[in-house]
Amino acid sequence: MTEWVPTFDYPASEEWLLLDVNLPDGAERVAQQVADRGGRHNKRYARGVRELMKHNWDGSSELRVGPVVVYVPPVPSNALPLSPASVNALREVPDHDRTLETVVRHAREAAAEAEADPTRRREITTVELPAGPACRIHDAPVPNPGHEGEPARWEMLYHLLLTEECPKEILVLDATWVSGAVPGMAELADRMAATLRFVPGDSGQGPHPVLASPQAPIVFDEVQIGKGLRPLAQHGFVTIDRDEDVLTLLDSNRRPIDSAPLAKVEASKRGITGGMTVSLALNGTKYSVSPGWGARRPAPIPGLGNPVKDAADTLMRLIEHGGGSTR
Repeated sequence: MTEWVPTFDYPASEEWLLLDVNLPDGAERVAQQVADRGGRHNKRYARGVRELMKHNWDGSSELRVGPVVVYVPPVPSNALPLSPASVNALREVPDHDRTLETVVRHAREAAAEAEADPTRRREITTVELPAGPACRIHDAPVPNPGHEGEPARWEMLYHLLLTEECPKEILVLDATWVSGAVPGMAELADRMAATLRFVPGDSGQGPHPVLASPQAPIVFDEVQIGKGLRPLAQHGFVTIDRDEDVLTLLDSNRRPIDSAPLAKVEASKRGITGGMTVSLALNGTKYSVSPGWGARRPAPIPGLGNPVKDAADTLMRLIEHGGGSTR
């Protein structure tokens, strides 16, 4: 008798990592891939990712969860979880009729019960996936124009798939992410869902990183930005577009301050802050930036170094790698 196991494809980028919840060292393997990106700061980053993976996913295989892929951005966020997005398959045996109409009805009943929450909206539709019909449920926060220090809000997209291979089960693809943390995440989750399927357990057709996806920008958050003695942002952002090699400064509400090609950026460390501030010259204007300062803790986390200084060092390295001037 064939043993059927779920699988799906995921993006072919270094940010999306396969977490094998069936292996005792699955979290360590993900952490090693983060560490292999290079630099002593990534080793500290990797230790934090390893602990997060263990906390979030230990015991998942017993709950019939898997495969799991997680998103780990190029640099750690100071305002978001170290892994702000994940996608996983989940096998469920429903306690109701296994028909698309019944699945949709139950989803709408649950949505009606949640209508009391004015901060969220839920959209329920039906879609035809290559492996069979599915109920698509998008649970998202109601847009709320940014306020400084607003907490992260989670977004979820579920595909409840009915397949012929396992007629008593519902195969769920659960995509969960911090809203806005991964550009185009809803569309990407739909593309992953289009590859969701059951395969024979001995077929070797496990998850494959084959989906094309644009390079997400590198984002430093909680950045204190100033020009001379004038503060411009306490919870600002520095982004690097990896396709265009452009560095951009954004204020606390993500409004542009200035931008320039990396190759034309001049950067230097300011020793007076212990290496936690970078002086940037963009288009002839000098700015001081301290990535992570807006979320600065009273003392560095033991074993994880100083996250503000680490982020400043990483920013300097990326500018140098992009052809900018550093000293």
